[in-house]
Amino acid sequence: MIGQPNEASDTGHFFRSGATALAVCMLLGISMSQCIARAGSIFDDNWTPPAPMKPVAPPVDTHETKPSPTPIKPDSAKPETSKPDASPKTPAVVPPAPSTGAPPARRAIPDPLAQAKSRKLFKGIYAKELADHSAAARRELAAKLLAQAASISDAPADEFVLLAAATDAGREGSDLGVLCKAADAMADVYDVDGLRLKSDRAMKMTLRSDSLAVAADNCRAGLKLADELVVAEDYTSASRILQSLRSAAPDTTLRSEISARIKDIDAQRIAAEHVVGQIQKLKTTPDDPAANLAVGKYLCFVKDDWAAGLPLLAKSADVALKSIAQQELSAASDAHAIVSLADAWIALAAKTNGTAQTRMQRRAVKWYDEALPSLTGLEKVSVERKRGSLMANLTGFNGHRMLPEEVAGRFTFPNKTFRINGDTITGEAGNCDTLADYIWLGRAENMQSFEFGFDIKAKWDHIAAVQIDGRPYTFSRGHWGNGDTKVWAQGHPERHVPGKVKSASEFDSIKVTVEDGKMTFFYDGVVAATEELVTPITKTSMVKVGFSSNGTSISIKNVYILER
Repeated sequence: MIGQPNEASDTGHFFRSGATALAVCMLLGISMSQCIARAGSIFDDNWTPPAPMKPVAPPVDTHETKPSPTPIKPDSAKPETSKPDASPKTPAVVPPAPSTGAPPARRAIPDPLAQAKSRKLFKGIYAKELADHSAAARRELAAKLLAQAASISDAPADEFVLLAAATDAGREGSDLGVLCKAADAMADVYDVDGLRLKSDRAMKMTLRSDSLAVAADNCRAGLKLADELVVAEDYTSASRILQSLRSAAPDTTLRSEISARIKDIDAQRIAAEHVVGQIQKLKTTPDDPAANLAVGKYLCFVKDDWAAGLPLLAKSADVALKSIAQQELSAASDAHAIVSLADAWIALAAKTNGTAQTRMQRRAVKWYDEALPSLTGLEKVSVERKRGSLMANLTGFNGHRMLPEEVAGRFTFPNKTFRINGDTITGEAGNCDTLADYIWLGRAENMQSFEFGFDIKAKWDHIAAVQIDGRPYTFSRGHWGNGDTKVWAQGHPERHVPGKVKSASEFDSIKVTVEDGKMTFFYDGVVAATEELVTPITKTSMVKVGFSSNGTSISIKNVYILER
């Protein structure tokens, strides 16, 4: 969850007028969040702990399937997700791949006596925090409990109680993001149905918040939760949560995006219902082209299960899809062939829309990423630009372009010169060598793999910055004499590579990605530098992002953060 800003910031009042209209609407939800029925909360005596995970029935094998050729690079296996909705589901088409090893065993839920002892200790230690029932205090408590739980994994009952308390504090603070993080942390370690826990809590909480930043975070977390529910084929719960989320969204842009997602989920539900007959047909006629097409499209473009869907598309009657699926299954290793495969998905995506188009575009990005390390020269530049263009269209809400009011609410500013000016925020940047003079995300975010980007206009020093567990990394374009780029990570010597600011009067884009132990900096869609992380990023790592220039006027817009 992207953090809430420091409300006491000296520069906060400069932006309040720009966000007043939105804030007034959200204030209507304050009383509702404080009046949510607290029966069943861990803070009360009648608390009931989350139920253990129910056994998941094995998927239905609809027909015998011959081993399919190995794709170029199979998607990593996704953990099986339980189905919170008890209504009948569409049967799976292909049985899961053989396990390559048993997953780490999760702990059983601690026994009631151990929980009772831990709850008593918890209430004593956090008595002062528990006395403040305001939404803001509950959000602060939730974040504190989540961090504390990560440090006491050697005491299972205490850890379990703290995580349960964090979910309830998140619910009472109208903070869906931290609630989901706490539920996921609990389900990672204990035999708990994390998806059911999140969806149940989400449907019993007020998603409208007294904070602009938290309201936007709720939208991000809710859309992500809806995606998880769709994968579990619980379309009803996904739709219900998004319906509530839409009325709580802080602006018309987000409401429109959520409305489009609701329509998309309804379409997926209808597709799931219609494909049942085709699944049955494959039991008796496994080579039927029409049935293979219908089920293959459902698996790839609705379920995002390419390993199961591609072999079916390869036997379908759709000439274009059949050709691309056969390319996927040919196990090509040549970078040029992989780029051609990505290009084919892009061409096909241009002829469709909705979820299918998005899935095809993301598939293309996957293959561009696979090919890029082996490319050189202008071909590499071309692929980088194609990928950059795709990612600009694929950010979705989990990387939506923030409104200026949202940037003002999320980030802290070094001085009082910054103002909202149309779709941008402008002001005077401080000293580029002083990290405290940068514009930073107000509260650290728990992320392991992410992308951060923005458009910047400044005379010199276009700077992107990231802090991971307090360690700063910076990328400064046009650092010395406007012909040099400085890359620096605390613990590594600074490096200088060629690169100047393209224009002092026009916006240029900067993007930073962090994944696989590496930070990559892009300037106007082209890779400008990479930096190995000094220390590994972990599940408990906290991240801040920021931007700046050096003693000159700076304008910022189109800021986004995408958690991968």
